[in-house]
Amino acid sequence: MRRISIILVYEILHSPSAVQDDNYLQYMESADLIIKILANTYTKTDLTRRSRLLREFLEKTFFTPDEEEMTKYLISRQATTEDIDAFLTWGKDFFAAFTHENTYKILESLKNQAKSAPVVILYIPYDAVGAEVVKLGRWMRRHVHKDVLLDLHTDPTLLGGCAFVWHGVYRDYSLRYYMLKRREEIHSLIGQYVQKFYKPL
Repeated sequence: MRRISIILVYEILHSPSAVQDDNYLQYMESADLIIKILANTYTKTDLTRRSRLLREFLEKTFFTPDEEEMTKYLISRQATTEDIDAFLTWGKDFFAAFTHENTYKILESLKNQAKSAPVVILYIPYDAVGAEVVKLGRWMRRHVHKDVLLDLHTDPTLLGGCAFVWHGVYRDYSLRYYMLKRREEIHSLIGQYVQKFYKPL
């Protein structure tokens, strides 16, 4: 009887439906985790870097004999102040979701879900850092898509504005664009100004 019970439990745990349920639970768990990650991660570059730091920290925690306090580890890996703040904001419950057994499965699920996040390619005339990136990211999530990630590029020719690509459509909201659009009108105004104030001697 005991042998039959053991066999029955084994078959239940290893049945296709059980595996599917386990995958579903893991997917739902990672879905909650990616929400936390994206809550304070606004660019593709930051997401890639923080995903790498998370993987390395978890590998050190679960698969090496040397444990290290998280903040000290991040500093040793040259993480930015914003990276460290992000990790601390994720909280204890976030890291409690990982175990020796499920770490790689959850990381892989997080990677796949991150790939599905919508991306807007943003061109600005300067290198945005720190609080500026957060401001840009929050604006885009209010006005473009609630989960959008920024793919930031610097274009010094975009004076007084920006340009972006969303769903394959390029939109230019720079001063350069409007000046080119109304070039003839601007030339006419300049000509009128010259004629009025700079009369020949």
